[in-house]
Amino acid sequence: MIQDPANAAAAVVHPDPYPWYARLAALAPFHREGGNGAWLALDPSSVTEVLTTDLCSVRPVEERVPRALAGAPGGDLFARFARMSDGAEHVARRGAAEAAMTSFTPERVASVARAMADGLVDRHSFDAFAFALPVRTVAALLGTGEDALAATEERVRRYVAGYAPGADAAAQESGREAALDLLAWAAPDGLDDPAAAQVGLLVQTFEATAALIALTWSRMVLQPVEVKRGASDPALLDAYVREVARFDPPVQNTRRWVVRDGVIAGHPVSAGDAIVAVLAAANRSPEANPNPHEFDAWRKEPRSFTFGVGPHACPGEALAVAITRAGIEALVAHGHVPAHRRGGATYRPSINIRHPLFD
Repeated sequence: MIQDPANAAAAVVHPDPYPWYARLAALAPFHREGGNGAWLALDPSSVTEVLTTDLCSVRPVEERVPRALAGAPGGDLFARFARMSDGAEHVARRGAAEAAMTSFTPERVASVARAMADGLVDRHSFDAFAFALPVRTVAALLGTGEDALAATEERVRRYVAGYAPGADAAAQESGREAALDLLAWAAPDGLDDPAAAQVGLLVQTFEATAALIALTWSRMVLQPVEVKRGASDPALLDAYVREVARFDPPVQNTRRWVVRDGVIAGHPVSAGDAIVAVLAAANRSPEANPNPHEFDAWRKEPRSFTFGVGPHACPGEALAVAITRAGIEALVAHGHVPAHRRGGATYRPSINIRHPLFD
């Protein structure tokens, strides 16, 4: 018998956290974990309120930049990411990100992603492929030459690793060095919002879309008939990927911090309180979707919180789906077959990204 996760962070890498999420949401859709820890928002209304209220910020007031980046160029870069900003700053920086994506037409994204996938799929392990494809596709769409794609991917990898929870001194230093290289690539004339937006697109794509590719491939382990069918039917495969993103989302939760005393979901909250919005739980709520625990690629009008709601809703949903579809199409076309590690699925360590591993 599989034990329940110990907490929301452990649920991210649990074999099946969804029954536990459902029980918590039914009993107490908004409550403090452990009695005095972070608040958990689990049902659609609580998650929506947390992600849309101006009582909450995307970063702690006392730590607008991760300590590992504070005082370094990588910190200045991080502070300019749209997803790390609030209010008027967020509106301006989101506009810069959307402007950077104006040339990302569906046809161009599909063409670049598929060509990239075909070139990578037989030269990498699955895990390396899943990480390389999204970031190199976005870099290419932003105008990076083929000879610089591998270096760009490596710099993004080191930058992200440098401020990850638990990063050691060597990883932090490597991340700071990578930030300088990324700044030289994106902002040779000095850091501004458009340059930060380009790096932000690479960073945001890196882990989340890699995990969506892995989760889609993982789901196909359970539904092998759908592999060939989906690869020959783009409309089905797009729907399949979107249902994976709802049913077993790559981003299981996102965090917010209360900036002033107030009330959220009927509960008094205090400035400084942390809130974990459990997107995966809201996706599986019957309030959001009928038969929410059933995987249905043809689900009509699915409601998903995976890409967020409100001011910080991710503008890259279509991009992530298109890159994932291209990756799956290439894997199937090149004769790869989905298979988990012996003993079943295991996951990369993370407190919010659900990324299954393969042999």
